Amino acid sequence: MNRALLHLKAMSRDLLWAPLGVALLFLTLALTSEGVRHPATLTIWSEMILPAVGAVLAAYGAALAGDPTDPLPRTFAFPTWRLVLERFLLLLGLVVLTDAVVSLLFFVALLPATGGPWPGLALVLAGMPPLLLFAALALLLTQLLGGSTAGAAGSLAFWLGAVMFRRPAYQMPWLLFHPFETYLYASSPYYLWNRVCVTAAGLLILGVALLTLRRVPRSASPGPG
Repeated sequence: MNRALLHLKAMSRDLLWAPLGVALLFLTLALTSEGVRHPATLTIWSEMILPAVGAVLAAYGAALAGDPTDPLPRTFAFPTWRLVLERFLLLLGLVVLTDAVVSLLFFVALLPATGGPWPGLALVLAGMPPLLLFAALALLLTQLLGGSTAGAAGSLAFWLGAVMFRRPAYQMPWLLFHPFETYLYASSPYYLWNRVCVTAAGLLILGVALLTLRRVPRSASPGPG
């Protein structure tokens, strides 16, 4: 717990407020637009929007735990990869918590007529594989490209490609790896295999990112919060 608080203190306040800002924007749109008040919107929120947020957090937050000016390596005698992993998991936990809270608020405030149980837990679980995938990709690209901006931009480029090119979601072998399968084709007989494959890909990329960890230039970090 103490180490988690130190991680939070070491990161930019602007970075930590980012999930809340995106959540408020999403809820504002939901309150003011009839077209957004639909159960499918929750799937878009959990599986498509939050992974992009997670990618940015991983690039600007988790990767910088390897910065030589970061105070944590001097506070704890742990290897850099462990500090990066701790911060990565902490940021993903923040995103998942935001997902659960927003899904609950959206369901209670805007979907009372559905009459069904709150689908939030299922949606949060469905959104975790793409969240892991794009956040890990951002972390890896930050290491390889030597900067958080490049890492975030690279990961978001892959994210945008997945959003734009939906046809592979219905064809093999991409059927097993498309990150947004819950929204596009949740009735697929290979849906569970898709979640397993996307999760495995995320874990593989995360492992490679930690193995290739190197110092990120301080100029790549956001300003103090």
